[in-house]
Amino acid sequence: MKIKGVVRSLAFAGALALSSCSVNSDLKLENLRNKIYDIKKNKISLDTITFYKTEPDGLILENNLLGDGVKVKHDGLCYILTADHVVSFHKQAIDTPLGVEYYPVIRVSEETYLNGKKLDEIVNDPEKGIAIFKGNDCDDSVQLGDSSQLKLLDDVYLIGNPRNGGVRPGIVGNERKKAMFMEIYGYSISANPHFGDSGNPVINHNGEIVGFLSEKHFVSGFMIPINKFKEYMK
Repeated sequence: MKIKGVVRSLAFAGALALSSCSVNSDLKLENLRNKIYDIKKNKISLDTITFYKTEPDGLILENNLLGDGVKVKHDGLCYILTADHVVSFHKQAIDTPLGVEYYPVIRVSEETYLNGKKLDEIVNDPEKGIAIFKGNDCDDSVQLGDSSQLKLLDDVYLIGNPRNGGVRPGIVGNERKKAMFMEIYGYSISANPHFGDSGNPVINHNGEIVGFLSEKHFVSGFMIPINKFKEYMK
């Protein structure tokens, strides 16, 4: 009888533990959903107008860029974060007999707008791959993580462009340079990014932004760590 009682007690304790794990898992999932919802509310569309000069004829031409960013509040101040090439026209694509070639442009002026209002630029650094503007009407719902805590194979989620399917899971790859001859350091992520996802946030399992997508390579992407942005958010 005592043995049966012990077995029943152990079975009950095991069931209770499984139930507790299930409840905790559900709570974490619900928290993550809420964090994703908060970030989506603070995603914005940016419009950049660039006037640039062509060579050797010296013509002044106009280029328009449309891209995404996120409003965040950090240390009481409001910012808009995105990848630099989303709001900056660096190279012009030209068709040649050998295919499309990219040539640097001479920018005469460049301004970024949100809902028709010009934004004040804090930094646009192609060497680090980041762009930051002064924002307004920010709330505390979007939280920034610590990208120095990222480890190989950590779970992340890309909150991409809605046209590309929205949120997609992935894992963190190796820390590396964006390209062999560039000094932009970041992480590979396997979140299956699409064209148009650049400048969109990547979050960890706690729903904190740990970086921004900079570019895609087939089914993987390159993420600029959030700590690179924080260096200018003081």
